[in-house]
Amino acid sequence: MLREALREISIFRTAFKKDQQMAQKVRRRRCPRCGGPLHCGHYQRKPRGSPVEIPSEYLVRMSLCCGRESCRHRVLPPSCLFMGRKVHWRVVVLVVMAIRQRQSSRTTVEDVEELCGVPVRTVVRWSAFFRDEFPGSQAWQKLRGRVSAEVSSAALPGALVDYFLAQHGEPTQALVACASFLATGELDQEIHAS
Repeated sequence: MLREALREISIFRTAFKKDQQMAQKVRRRRCPRCGGPLHCGHYQRKPRGSPVEIPSEYLVRMSLCCGRESCRHRVLPPSCLFMGRKVHWRVVVLVVMAIRQRQSSRTTVEDVEELCGVPVRTVVRWSAFFRDEFPGSQAWQKLRGRVSAEVSSAALPGALVDYFLAQHGEPTQALVACASFLATGELDQEIHAS
């Protein structure tokens, strides 16, 4: 179910639309430094790990820049598509980790590499991060109380993906809702695939 979601352009389209909505929300708030108007300063990214060809229009990282000459402060809205400066798609990281963490799955690291082209050493590094660092991070501590206690910190991010699958049912909506939650800390019930 999750593997098939990555093979559909709709997950990237839905995440891109969510990124546009989040950028508009940040833009309406104006510059956090001086209160000036925010202008679009979007730029292209070259993320890795998609098992399908992604249209170039979805390779855009939403970015805003203050319009006041004396400020020009740059603002990066939260993103469902991208994980900070990391080079892999956020939904790819979530799916890869969820597949690897499922007890019933006999998916090897090599199977994941074949699915998404993510090198074995990268999957091992992600596993270590979600096992050793993320559960104790300040970011997760802020999010923890907003989801069910059934989401085990020891099984992140797979348990979180399963939580959103139970809430939304449909994998595209669930994965984008999970990505949005990790990016913003808000539970978004209005994510719909188109």
